[in-house]
Amino acid sequence: IIGLNAFVKQIIKTLLDAHQKVAVITDNKAEIDLLYERYGSEHFFVLYSDLDDYESFKKANIEKSKIVHPALSTDTEELVMILNLKDHFPDLKFIVVLEETNLKNTFHSAGVTYVLSKNEFASKLMASFIFEPAVADLTTDLITPNISIDNEEEFDIEQYKVLEHNPFINKTWGDFCNSIRTKFRSIPIGIKKTDGRLIKVPPDDLIIEKGDYIIFINNAHSSHQITKELFKVEQGEI
Repeated sequence: IIGLNAFVKQIIKTLLDAHQKVAVITDNKAEIDLLYERYGSEHFFVLYSDLDDYESFKKANIEKSKIVHPALSTDTEELVMILNLKDHFPDLKFIVVLEETNLKNTFHSAGVTYVLSKNEFASKLMASFIFEPAVADLTTDLITPNISIDNEEEFDIEQYKVLEHNPFINKTWGDFCNSIRTKFRSIPIGIKKTDGRLIKVPPDDLIIEKGDYIIFINNAHSSHQITKELFKVEQGEI
């Protein structure tokens, strides 16, 4: 994460709660001790740097990051930073949260992997609360990664990568779902194929391949079982 604001602090907490490693690059030296006091240092790192000193970003292992989120004052500043970072680190992936929805195509054209809009997401969720509040409640709950190992009634949406040792490689989606539902308290709901296609509620004859990501609704207990016994890898993108 490059930059710091109240929204970013919420993102940091959510990522750390999901056991993800987070690095923040900031030019605000006064915040550093407060950040470590709030988030600890086990999975959290802060780099103090000028935000135009791109070479110094290597100290935060930016080249090895799963994804980079610029969090600057304006959408335009973020676009300029992304273009400059691409010159220095061409293989980076980016996610942005826009203030101006009409700039989505511009950011996609610049090669940004994920382009989100605060207003667009909030308006869809608000509309859902107005005419289908139960759906909105469930959606909000499932996208918040805060499940507790002690509460089997708390659920989360998770993704797991199919590695070479997975016994369901070259098996059908139907066979996979029948086995999972029998053995684990887990509901497979979709798959992301290696070519980038996201298939929601796949057909039973779909073939599972190495490198696919399978998406589940899990509680903490089933998540632990699936990780240990089947996927042998933590949830999330690899």
